[in-house]
Amino acid sequence: RWQEGDWDRALQKYDDVKKLAPNYVQVHHQTGNVYTKLGDAAMNQARSLMDAGDQSEAQKKRQKAAEYYNLALESYNKYWKLDPVFPQNFYRMAWVYMQLGDSSKAEEMYRAALVHNPDYAETHLNLGNILYLQNKLDEAEAAYLRAIELNPRFVQAMKNLSVVYDKTGRKKEAEDLWKEIARINPNDEDLKRVFKQN
Repeated sequence: RWQEGDWDRALQKYDDVKKLAPNYVQVHHQTGNVYTKLGDAAMNQARSLMDAGDQSEAQKKRQKAAEYYNLALESYNKYWKLDPVFPQNFYRMAWVYMQLGDSSKAEEMYRAALVHNPDYAETHLNLGNILYLQNKLDEAEAAYLRAIELNPRFVQAMKNLSVVYDKTGRKKEAEDLWKEIARINPNDEDLKRVFKQN
């Protein structure tokens, strides 16, 4: 039902499910996803309006996006109370918090996900990304290293770690990571760009 003007029917159907089974966890997650998509769409419209120079309408769209994002969080929180172990629910909440400009809450969501699933390499990668954005480079490095420890072929974590090494002046360590990436995935799109610069 995610089509222009049809999202309200999706929400109505989810409401029907909630009446039949209010503790069915997936309905809360899926409702949150609809509100997240609505928030993202409103935010994209706000950016377009800003580009067109219409700040007043852009501000209205940003406010609408915030309303949708808060409704998404309400639904995701209902899911969390019923089932506190589903990583995707934490990832979605972190995304919403980032859209609302609250990186510390996004970090909190990834850390909450790790409480129940400490061996998910993807969660460590995502946490590292949030920490990097907050300029917590030592913590970001540790998160990326943990992701690679859990999945030694995790190319994206290696790329992100190389950025931390580069930013902290450890060019040799960054270059060694790119050599490992070349060994694991010789057709990686970023390899040509990186080795062309060196």
